[in-house]
Amino acid sequence: MSRPGLQLQHALLAHVNEISEGDVRKRLSVRNIALLLCFGFYLLIEVVYLFVRFHAQRFDLNLYYNTATRILAGDIPFQDFPLEYPPFALIPIIIPGILSHIFRSNFETYTAWFVIQNIVFGLLSGFFIFKTTVLSKQKAVYKYFILVALALPIFLFRFDPFPAFLTSVFIYYLSRKPVLSGFMLASSIAAKLYTIIFVPIILLFFWVNRAFKPFFSFLMGGFIVVLIMFLAYLLTPGHVLFDFLGYHSSRGIHIESLSGGILLFLNWANLIGLDVLHNYGAFHLATQSSQSVLAAITIVTPLAFIALSALIFKSFQIEKRNRKSISVLWLSKAFVAQLVLFLLLNKVFSPQYLIWLLPVIPFCGKRIFLIFSAIVMLTVIIFPGEYHHLVAKHIGLILILNLRNVLLIWLLIESIANLFPTARRSPRPFTA
Repeated sequence: MSRPGLQLQHALLAHVNEISEGDVRKRLSVRNIALLLCFGFYLLIEVVYLFVRFHAQRFDLNLYYNTATRILAGDIPFQDFPLEYPPFALIPIIIPGILSHIFRSNFETYTAWFVIQNIVFGLLSGFFIFKTTVLSKQKAVYKYFILVALALPIFLFRFDPFPAFLTSVFIYYLSRKPVLSGFMLASSIAAKLYTIIFVPIILLFFWVNRAFKPFFSFLMGGFIVVLIMFLAYLLTPGHVLFDFLGYHSSRGIHIESLSGGILLFLNWANLIGLDVLHNYGAFHLATQSSQSVLAAITIVTPLAFIALSALIFKSFQIEKRNRKSISVLWLSKAFVAQLVLFLLLNKVFSPQYLIWLLPVIPFCGKRIFLIFSAIVMLTVIIFPGEYHHLVAKHIGLILILNLRNVLLIWLLIESIANLFPTARRSPRPFTA
């Protein structure tokens, strides 16, 4: 080709590249602006919910306040009055009560101190997330605080930020101080129970890494909490310390659960009859098929967790072969899959359960972060936003609930796929 021809070809290619790059920048800027507008509009709605829908938060806050008041008056929980929470849950319940009692003891001051306490737990969790992440520290922390901002109407008024904080500490110290890590994990179990599902995967983590000495140190830390719980059980008259387990096992199908959303839709389609009942401090569904659904959940849940554990073990083996060890960050990705499966299969799904994922979602990729952000926003719209419409079985809220649950299924699929990346990576040492 002649020299003028080559010059013309290069000029045309440069022009095409400029156009394509301009189009990409335009699309990116439009997408970013749209996301920012949606985020800003949601935050505006969230502020409205914080003030206008505060009455929806009063039931749990009253329970916390009354519990703290009775303990400070000398009553013994589990003995003098029943409690639906594990023993370590009393820590975030009693602290605002003590602070409120020092200044002015009433429901309003208790709520104020409770909110301040949760903000502190949230900041501390963010600190340990920052410390845990070796690379892209700021990115993980930004993700975390964005999610906290999205979840504020739930985050501020439940004690779940406390076990979430314990989870972030346990993850950070797992490869640094296993004794302290084991103590924190056992403490989180004694506060909310859900982190007990991490135990089998942690055992696989130590086994695949052949980290037997840290494993025994980890067990020692957990044993300290077990010993505390055992002594408390012996010292409690009537041995009623674990009666709360019976409380939860007696509950029915929660209105916001995966099965609850399906039953609500079938009822709207006139395929089944259904009643909404308020018991155990929440709304549950009563149908002729309730017992069959609960029996199916009881059978499917252990099978699903065995299958997921097998997948995680396979993922650990591949990661060990590629990188010579399993990192704590990789383990956190497995925790995401476990927690999402637990939420999907649980017969009870309260909005605050999403707080459990806050310490681990920031370690995942952008797609998982965005899906979970959408899940949080839809959940806040359901509760405390328009919960009365869901209880009244309005189709709009039924569709939003089922959309949220479909996104949870998508999140489970993505979190499992995240454990099996196709690209082969270079080895790295066993660090967090």
